[in-house]
Amino acid sequence: MNDLAECLSRTLLLMRDEVGGEVADEVLLSALTCTRVVLVADGRNIASPPAQTAFVTAATLMARSGHKVWLSAPNIRMSGPQPPLSPGRLIDELVAVGLNLIPGVEFGVGEPTDEIDLAIGLGDTPITIPARRRIWINAEAWAGILSGEDTTRPWGVHFWPMGALAAAGLAANEAFKAAMQKLLPYALDRDNTSDRFADSDSIRLRLAPVNSPFCRDLGEVDIVSGGAISNAALYCLARIPGVNGRGRVIEPEAADLSNLNRYMLLLRSGRDVSKATDLTQTLVGGGLHFRALRRRYDSSTVDEIAPFARVVLVGVDHIPTRWLVQQAWPERVVVGATTHWSAMASLHANGSGCAQCLHYEDDPAEGLIPTQACVSFWAGLISAVYLARQAVGDLPSVAERQIFLTPFRPETIYRAPVPPRADCPTCLSRGSLEVGAHSRAAS
Repeated sequence: MNDLAECLSRTLLLMRDEVGGEVADEVLLSALTCTRVVLVADGRNIASPPAQTAFVTAATLMARSGHKVWLSAPNIRMSGPQPPLSPGRLIDELVAVGLNLIPGVEFGVGEPTDEIDLAIGLGDTPITIPARRRIWINAEAWAGILSGEDTTRPWGVHFWPMGALAAAGLAANEAFKAAMQKLLPYALDRDNTSDRFADSDSIRLRLAPVNSPFCRDLGEVDIVSGGAISNAALYCLARIPGVNGRGRVIEPEAADLSNLNRYMLLLRSGRDVSKATDLTQTLVGGGLHFRALRRRYDSSTVDEIAPFARVVLVGVDHIPTRWLVQQAWPERVVVGATTHWSAMASLHANGSGCAQCLHYEDDPAEGLIPTQACVSFWAGLISAVYLARQAVGDLPSVAERQIFLTPFRPETIYRAPVPPRADCPTCLSRGSLEVGAHSRAAS
C-alpha cells in the first residue's frame, strides 16, 4: 500500500459502506483527490480570529480527506493561535502545514484556472471563480451557518470560536459530498447514497443556546486517549481566546500514517511519535498545559493512574474503557464517539445516567475502524462544547446530555437525555449517581 492509500485507508473502508468491496481502491482515491475546492475570503471577512479559524479548519479538514484545495485570501498575519500552524502569515503557514499532511496533497494558492467542484466563500466575500457549485459560510458564537449567495452577510462573529468551527465543518462536509457523488455509479444502493450525500443549501447548526456564557479557564481535565476525538476537542479548545487548562493525556500508542486523515493536530512529521507526547508538544506556547502519560487505562493500571481530575474526556472506541473510567466516578465525564457516518458526544453528571447507562453493551471490533475526517471532527467539537460549558457551570439541560449527528445530513441533529438504567452494573456497584470521592478536587 502506498503512503497516500495508507493515510486514507480508514476513509476508504468507510466509503465501502456505500460501494462494497469490489471497487478498486484507485477509484475511491481518485474520487477524493480529484475533488477540487477553493476557499475564498477578502480582507474584511477574514480579519478576526474566528474567521481565520473557520478558514484554517475548513482547509485542513478538506486536505485531510485528500481533496485539492486552493486558498484565495490575503496572506495576513494571524491574529490568534491556530495550531498545528506556527505563528505567522495565514497562507504561508497553511501551505507549510499542507506539505506535512497527506503525501501528494498540497494546497494551491490563488485562483484555479478552470472550473472546479466547489467554491466556498467566507462571510459575504464575492466568488467569481468558475465552479459547479458555490456556497458561503458564516457563524454566530454558538452556531455555524451555510447559505447560498442570496442570504450572505459580512462575517458575523469576532471573539468566540465554536460557531466558526461548526461553519468549517459544514463546508468540509459539502466537499466530501462532492467526492461521494462521483461514486454514485458504483453505489450498492444508489438512492440511499444519493440521499445521504445530497447537497445542503441552507443550514444554521446550533451547538448551544445563544445565551450560553463563554469560558476561559477549563480547569483540570484528564483525557483518556490521544486519538482523533481528543485531537479534535483540543484543536477546538485551543482556539478559545486566553484559554487556560491543564491535565493529562493518557494514551499508550504512537501515531501512524492511517491517523493523519482525522487527527486535527497531527502532522506527518509526528509519525511514529507517541500520540500523547505529540499532542502535548503541539499545544506548547498556548494556555493548555497537558502532561503525556504513556499508559493504557485498563484494570491493571487503575491504581497507578488514579485519581482522575474532576472532569474526564473519554475518546476511546473501546466501550469497556468508558465503563472503567466511569467506575472511578469523576464528577463529570464527557464521552466522544463515532460510528460509521455518525458522530456523538455525551455528558454524564448529576441528574443523568452514566457512561454505561448510555453505551450499555460492548461492540467489539477488530482491525482498522472505518472513519472519516469530518465525522471525527464533529465528535470532538461537540465534546469540546460540553467541556467549555461545564467549565463555567453552564451544564446543558438534562434533555440535552447526549447529541447524535450525521454530519453529511446536518439538517437533523438529535439531542436527548441520558436516562439512568435500573439494571446498570456501574450504577448498581456505586449505589447512587451522586458525585464520587475518587477525583481530584478542582483547583
